Amino acid sequence: MIIIAILFLANFLRAFTGFGDAVIAMPLLMLCLPGQVAIPLVALTGGTIGIIMMIRGYKDIDFKATWRLVLASFVGVPIGIYYLKTFDDQLIKIFLGGTLLLLTASSFLRPGVLRLRTDKSSYLFGFLSGALGGAYNTNGPPIVVYGTLRGWEQKDFHTTLQGYFFLNGFSILLGHGASGLWTKEVFILYGASLPAVVLALVCGGKIARNVSGRLFHQIINVFVGVIGVILLWQNI
Repeated sequence: MIIIAILFLANFLRAFTGFGDAVIAMPLLMLCLPGQVAIPLVALTGGTIGIIMMIRGYKDIDFKATWRLVLASFVGVPIGIYYLKTFDDQLIKIFLGGTLLLLTASSFLRPGVLRLRTDKSSYLFGFLSGALGGAYNTNGPPIVVYGTLRGWEQKDFHTTLQGYFFLNGFSILLGHGASGLWTKEVFILYGASLPAVVLALVCGGKIARNVSGRLFHQIINVFVGVIGVILLWQNI
């Protein structure tokens, strides 16, 4: 029941904000499951909810931005695996957490000052996402920062993120399967948690649709700050 409750909470936040399920779920699941089970389990539940969200809102996906981000991330992943592993992952995550907190502070103190006027920088953010994902499994924050700086509308934020995470996450799922992480225990837990995950999708999505765009962006900024705090707390 604890595992199902954790996955419900994580995927509810994913359905509401469009991201953050792994950052919330992984530290909690690791308290009651080995990493070899928790990692593919979160990937499967996140992949499931991502596919549903993407199908429901595919018309709103910014495919131009998504493909740029995805292509650049594919370049970044192997570089992250082979080169960024030589760096101290604690320092990288501390830097990332601090950056997210600064972004949150700037969004509230001086809203609109930090903005990307074009999508040319999508290659850079996609590359960083792939590199960090390949090295430290933290591919989400750079894409969320990019979407925030681009000022994506609420519906764009949800659907475009899902388009990216689906394509990027699909390669991760294949990697888990190829490396033997898809075990009987993983699929039993996945099947048991699936009703709760679907319920989380329905509840989170319904609340998100009833939230104004301004409030939604304020919540996103707070959630980005929370992720920054979690990254700092885990690594300091």
